[in-house]
Amino acid sequence: MSLGYFKENPFHDVHHIIDSMQAMHYLITVGNLNAQIKYLDIFAVFVSNIIHDYEHSGFSNQFIVRTKHPLAIRYSD
Repeated sequence: MSLGYFKENPFHDVHHIIDSMQAMHYLITVGNLNAQIKYLDIFAVFVSNIIHDYEHSGFSNQFIVRTKHPLAIRYSD
């Protein structure tokens, strides 16, 4: 694991973060959301984009529950 991202899961990496942020910027700009929400809300959206896949294993919740992964046990499914 490097900086919260698993090397075995190549999709959830820095490129995915950049792609997510670009898509959100597009939605905010084209949807004219910047005129409807506060700057702090926009900042929160971009921060959440940066961290949304932190330590994401690449498995779905259903897979984690069915395989009795330690995360499913820790958080009671």
